[in-house]
Amino acid sequence: MGDDSYNILLSKYNRLIARFRDLEKQMEEKESVWKEMEQNFRINESLARELCELVLAKEPREMVLGSEYSWGKLDLRTLLQKAKVVFASYNDSRTQLLKTIQETAEERRLQIESLKLQISSSMQELRSAPPPPAPASPEPEQMPVTSAAVPDMKKEIPAETMRRVNYNMQQAVKEGALEIQLIEEDDDVSLSDIAQQQGMAKLGEVISLERSGIKISPSAKKQRAVEQERKRVVEAMMVDVGDIRERMNERKWLVLEVIGSTGYYERSQLKTAFIDLYKKRNASDRKITDGGFSYELKNLVDLGVLILDTNIQHPLKSNFGVYSLSEIGKRLYEQQFGKKPVASERDALIAQHDNLEHGLGIKTLKEIMEATGSFSTVTMDRQTNTIRIDDSSTYIPDIIARDKAKGFAMYLEYERDTHNQSNFNIKLNKMAKVTKYLNIVAPNIGTAEGLIAKVDKWIELRGGHKALRGIRVRITTLKRLEGAASINDDKSWYAIYNLNESATPTIQKGDSL
Repeated sequence: MGDDSYNILLSKYNRLIARFRDLEKQMEEKESVWKEMEQNFRINESLARELCELVLAKEPREMVLGSEYSWGKLDLRTLLQKAKVVFASYNDSRTQLLKTIQETAEERRLQIESLKLQISSSMQELRSAPPPPAPASPEPEQMPVTSAAVPDMKKEIPAETMRRVNYNMQQAVKEGALEIQLIEEDDDVSLSDIAQQQGMAKLGEVISLERSGIKISPSAKKQRAVEQERKRVVEAMMVDVGDIRERMNERKWLVLEVIGSTGYYERSQLKTAFIDLYKKRNASDRKITDGGFSYELKNLVDLGVLILDTNIQHPLKSNFGVYSLSEIGKRLYEQQFGKKPVASERDALIAQHDNLEHGLGIKTLKEIMEATGSFSTVTMDRQTNTIRIDDSSTYIPDIIARDKAKGFAMYLEYERDTHNQSNFNIKLNKMAKVTKYLNIVAPNIGTAEGLIAKVDKWIELRGGHKALRGIRVRITTLKRLEGAASINDDKSWYAIYNLNESATPTIQKGDSL
């Protein structure tokens, strides 16, 4: 081997040694970086696991102890996926909770505002009332105040009502200088009342009640229902009706014209009026079938022009439905015919009687009585039927009928057994001041039996039948009156109390109850 070969090999060797040392140094540096990265990864993994465990702890189904329960056995990816699912579910539930809290807070705000208005009104009335006179012996030359000069309001205001107000207001009421106005209890309001009061929002107010001469403002439930309905009406006003107009045809416009011009709500009424109008507008011999009319009604409901309420319980009819114009329907009617639709008879019944089922029962009773031909007039209008008992209270019968032959007035109450005993007693006490015949009509036999129990309790609280001499109480059902030859004949009534003789009613069972 020559010197040149040796030098070449030595040079290669030195280069390899230098490269090896350089690679060794790089490896040491990388090992240091890898260790640091591994340490950071372990820290991050530990933190991630802790975070996942905190999230998973929010899910009760994940907190199940046992042999299979161990988040530590899961790899990080599986743990992250589980935590992601739980977090999404937890976040949704929290969002829903916040919405519920917000809605509850809004309800409380409305209640507070209502209470503030009531307090302000009461304070204003109290300030305007004259101060109660201090008790003192009258001077000899002074004339004593008679009962006619100062109405004895306490006789008409129940004791439990008087205890709700302070002493000064009680004194002002006794002096006749202040009227008590209470708020209807939420417990007295049914879901049916709420649904129907929402339909009254278009009239601008809910229906106030009056009991024993005391004004009772609508409950917070009714106020909220009407407020929600008003918001819904505003939203409906923003809907574009152009697409709906394009889908209207001649028959649909005729149905809309009938319901908007008559206020009818029952299918049979609408069909009769529709056929009459259809014949006038069409010179041809084309006929409209029952199926064709039903088809147009259904299409209008599907388009959102009409509203069909099938949750109404009619006392004598099954599968009963009530049609009314939606906000879209009202807009279409006004655009097409250049005027607003008339008020629906449905709304009039609710406005008069606070509840559609009650109003339908009274209307049905009126129709049954008119069909007999025995009465010159049968009235169910509350304003017409209002009877002033004295200076502080009134009685409003559901029906006042005037006999055609003898001219006597017959007073009837349609009752669904929804009043508590106290309110039922107040009604009978008022009725007994106006008439000796207390006629009560129920929708069915079950309700009639419940009313019999309430009448028994009323007689007991009044001191027995001897304290009610001259009074006759009669209870029956609409079905029995519907097939009766004479409404006023005792044979047409299910239970009859002759309080001259006994507190036990005579029960007259029959085929039609």
